[in-house]
Amino acid sequence: MSDLEFRKLDDEDAHLYRALRLEALKESPDAFLATYEEDAEKTEADFVLRLNNDYAVGCFQDDHLIASADFYVAEPGRSKLAHKGTVAGFYVRPRYRSTDAAEKLMDELIAHLPDDITQLNLSTIAGDDRSLAFYEKVGFQVWGTEPRGSRQNGVYRDEIHMVRFIDDA
Repeated sequence: MSDLEFRKLDDEDAHLYRALRLEALKESPDAFLATYEEDAEKTEADFVLRLNNDYAVGCFQDDHLIASADFYVAEPGRSKLAHKGTVAGFYVRPRYRSTDAAEKLMDELIAHLPDDITQLNLSTIAGDDRSLAFYEKVGFQVWGTEPRGSRQNGVYRDEIHMVRFIDDA
């Protein structure tokens, strides 16, 4: 899709980001550690804070936010961990998943990582073969599985942990 626009999300985008995030949590509840109910309680100001603390990039088509990805540094200020970032959310609306939007979104996120980030981590739920295949396609590799990594409504799900080494790309 050539008519896609990618840019860093800022305070002005908080309402769009919040709406997309809530859609993501409803549409793909197993793909996120947060629940719809938890994030629905958050205000637009909470999302402004998240956009200021994380780095988030949006994919727009005709001024509509169709996808977003964000990352954060887990423990800023800890020099031994300063090289690692974590993908905190990655979502593409279902009708755009068969396009190249997801791959371009990941490329855009990685292109804007701070120079000292040489390792990007993420996790996905075991059994989500589509996500696992996508992350492997864009250069992530599995480094481990956390049994019972998440629990919702009494049901445990294993979490697959993945890494992409940016300085090897």
